[in-house]
Amino acid sequence: MLYRLGKGISKRNIAVFADENFSKLESILLDCSLFSKNNIVQIHKDSIPNAGKEDIFLIHWGDFKDKIDAILPTIGKNTALIIYAPIETGRIDPENMTKIGNCRNSVVVNFKGRLLNDILTSLMTTSYER
Repeated sequence: MLYRLGKGISKRNIAVFADENFSKLESILLDCSLFSKNNIVQIHKDSIPNAGKEDIFLIHWGDFKDKIDAILPTIGKNTALIIYAPIETGRIDPENMTKIGNCRNSVVVNFKGRLLNDILTSLMTTSYER
């Protein structure tokens, strides 16, 4: 069972919505040795519709807060939404928090240490289709 769980986690794709902060988020994901560089896809502001097939949407709030309304409709029913909003990017306003909270598998995280934990938990609680 643990072997299958590990294989399921390592094969999942993560769409990282970030511009300037992509390399920081990518290094966090790669440093834990659970994810392959091949499973991490950078999504730019002009390629948001192409992200729909990925398993996790990891959004850097500072880079994509102005595109949240374009991202939310592309989320599939088995896609986890993780918003990384470090304190220096500012607070998420109540209207956007409500929109994010209405998504099925959504998490807002402010600290790098919690980010990996929330990604792993999200991968385990969303279904994996081969």
